[in-house]
Amino acid sequence: MERRAPKRLDWYIGSLVVAAALALVVNATAADQSSGSVTPAFWMFAGGAAVGKGLLISAHRRRPSGDKTAVSLAGPFGMALVLIGPALFAVTIGSLAPVLSYVIRKRHLRKAIFNLAHDVLILSGECLFLHIGNGRSTLLHGGSPSAIWYVFAVGGASATEALGTVVLLGIVIAYATGAPVRNVVVEESSGSGRPASFMINGLAPVLVVAAQRSLTLVVVVALGIASIHLFRQAANGAKREAMLDPLTLLPNRRALDEHLAAAFSARRTGEIVGALILDLDGFKPVNDRLGHEAGDAILREVASRLRAACGSTDFVARTGGDEFTLLVASAPSQAVISDLARRCSSALEGLSAHGMPVTASIGMATCPMNTADAKELLRLADAAMYSAKRSPAVPRPVRQAGAY
Repeated sequence: MERRAPKRLDWYIGSLVVAAALALVVNATAADQSSGSVTPAFWMFAGGAAVGKGLLISAHRRRPSGDKTAVSLAGPFGMALVLIGPALFAVTIGSLAPVLSYVIRKRHLRKAIFNLAHDVLILSGECLFLHIGNGRSTLLHGGSPSAIWYVFAVGGASATEALGTVVLLGIVIAYATGAPVRNVVVEESSGSGRPASFMINGLAPVLVVAAQRSLTLVVVVALGIASIHLFRQAANGAKREAMLDPLTLLPNRRALDEHLAAAFSARRTGEIVGALILDLDGFKPVNDRLGHEAGDAILREVASRLRAACGSTDFVARTGGDEFTLLVASAPSQAVISDLARRCSSALEGLSAHGMPVTASIGMATCPMNTADAKELLRLADAAMYSAKRSPAVPRPVRQAGAY
C-alpha cells in the first residue's frame, strides 16, 4: 500500500496527465506522421530507450538519494526514436517503460503515472523542436535546411529532455517532501552530469545515421554511451564516498560546508536557516573503558536516532569524533528549528553502553536572527553548545546563541 501523498502532489500529477494528453493531440496534428517508418532500427531504439529508462528506475529504487545525473541510454535512444519513426507512434512506444515497470512490479502506481506523463511530455517536446527545425527531414529524406536551424532543432530537443526532467522531477520531489520547489529544482539542476546528459542526447542523429548504414554501428555507438555512463557512475561514486563518514554513513564536514553554502544562496527573504551542533556527554568514558568498538556502536546508534528525528528536508552530518551538526534550510519560523532540537534531545534519551549513560549537549543558532554569515552561524551554534555543556542539568537544555 502506498503512503498517502499530499493533495497538491496528486493535483500536480493529474495536471501532468492532462498536459501529456494534450501533447499527444498536438503531436498528432502538428507533426508530420508520414515522415519516418517502423524499421528494425526503430525497434532497436525503442528497446534501448526502454532498457535505459528501466535501469534509471531501478537505480533510483536502490538509492533514492543517489546520483541524479547519470548519463543513460534513455535520452539519446528516445530522441533517436522520434527522429526515425512516425512521430505519434514513436512517442507512444517511447513512453511505455513506466507502464511495463508497473505491470511487472504491481507497485508505485503514482510513480508510474508520473513517469508516463513525464516521458510523453519530454518526447513530445523533442518532436516539436525537430518538426520546427526540420531535423527529421534532414536525416530521413536528404533535406537541407540551414545549419543554424538544424542545430536549433537538435539542441532544442536535447535541452527539452535535460531541462524538462529537472523541472518536472524537481516539482514532484518538492511536493512529496514538503521542501520549497525552488530549492529542490536548483539542487536537481546542480549535478555535474547535467551538461554531459545534454551533450550525450545530441548523439541521437549519430545513432540514426549509423542505423542507416548498419545496425552493428548502432551497437558500437551504444557501447560508447554506456562507457561514458559507467565512467560517470564511478566518478560520482567516488565523490559520494568523499562526502560520507565511513562509520555512520552520514555526510561529513565537507558535505556540510556544501549544503550550508547552498542553503544560504537559496534563502529567500523571511526564510530562516538554522544550525544545531550536538556533542555527546559521557562518550569518552565509554570509549576508554569499553573500547572503540563500543564507542563506534554508540556513534552508529546516535546517527540512526538523529536520522529518525529529522524531517525529510533536514540535513544531519557527523562533523567530529562525537559531534554532529544538523541544518534546517528555508524554515518558515524559528519554532521549526527549536522543535527539531527538542526531537533530537528526546531521541537520545536512554542512550547507554553497558549501564554507562550517554547524553548530549545541543547548541542552536539561526540566520538572520543571530548572523547572516554561514561560518559565523556554525561558530555561534558551537559556542551555544559549549554553554549547554556547562549546565549541571540532566538532560542538558538546548542553548540558543545569544541567550546565555
